[in-house]
Amino acid sequence: MLCTLVFEGTEKKVDEQRKETEAIALRHKGIFAGAKNGKRGFMMTFVIAYIRDFVLKYNIMGESFETAVPWSKLKRLVVNVKKRINDEVLKRGAELKPFVSFRITQLYETGAAVYVYFGFNMRGIKNPLESYVEIEMAARDEVMKNGGSVSHHHGKFTYKSSSYIKELEKSEDPS
Repeated sequence: MLCTLVFEGTEKKVDEQRKETEAIALRHKGIFAGAKNGKRGFMMTFVIAYIRDFVLKYNIMGESFETAVPWSKLKRLVVNVKKRINDEVLKRGAELKPFVSFRITQLYETGAAVYVYFGFNMRGIKNPLESYVEIEMAARDEVMKNGGSVSHHHGKFTYKSSSYIKELEKSEDPS
C-alpha cells in the first residue's frame, strides 16, 4: 500500500505531523519516499485521464469513479466490487481479465474516500460502449450494496448521460 500525505500548518506544526507520521509508519515497517515522490504521485491524479484516452487506441476501455465508505465496510467493498467488475467483463465475452484497482484518496474518522479504477480489453465484446455502461453501473450498484456512496464529496451522483455515450460513438478519430 502506498500513501501520499500533505501536511499543512506552520513549519513547526508540519514538522511535528511529519515526525509523528514517520514514527507510526516505522512501527508498521513503512518507509518514507520523500516529498519529491509524493509530488509525482499527486501528478498521477491529472495524468490518469490522459492514460484512459491513450489506451483507447489499443482497444482498452477504462474509467474511474469515486466512492466513500465506512472503515468497517472498506475491505468487503473492495473485494466485492473487484469480483463484480471481473464477472461483468468476462460474462460479456472479453478474452482477458480486466484491470481493477483501488486508491484511497482521503481519510476521515468514520471512513475513507476510495477511487475505483478499472479497464478491460474490448476484444471479444460485441457492443463495447453499451457493455462499458452496464459494467460501470453494475460496479456502482455493488458499491451501494456494500455500504459505499456513489458521489463522495461531490455531493450528487452525476452519471454520463446516454447523449454523452451517443456523442462518443459518433466522434471521429482526429488522427
